[in-house]
Amino acid sequence: YLEMGKYEDAVKTLNRAIVLEPKNLETINSLGAAYGSLKKYDEAIKLFKKSTAIDPTFVSAYLNLGTTYEYTHEYEKAIAEYRKIAANTRGVQDIAISYVRLGDVHMKLKDPDKARAYYEKAVLTCGRGFEELKKAARERLAANWVEK
Repeated sequence: YLEMGKYEDAVKTLNRAIVLEPKNLETINSLGAAYGSLKKYDEAIKLFKKSTAIDPTFVSAYLNLGTTYEYTHEYEKAIAEYRKIAANTRGVQDIAISYVRLGDVHMKLKDPDKARAYYEKAVLTCGRGFEELKKAARERLAANWVEK
């Protein structure tokens, strides 16, 4: 239902699934995403926080929580969530993604110097791998990227 944009149906189905498996991180996270798509940000935030409380290494929840805070223009909270990724994972790709997202938030805050620093960290973190992610960070650096 999520992929089809049927968010109300997704909420109903995922709520039933949570009754059966109340600590299933993928289900909780998907329900949060469905609520976020419906612009029910308070519900989404509660669910993403629940996911990170169950498993502090569940990176998807931090990314979704940060993104939700961006939608609500709570940029400092978004920054805090993206920073938690590096503290809670050793996954190089996850850490590089967090740097790109931190750069994006700093662009929204009209702080291009900090944004550039994070994009550069993302490129360095990628090393010889994760070419698509590295390309995205480099494009932002080259264009002084600003989200419209």
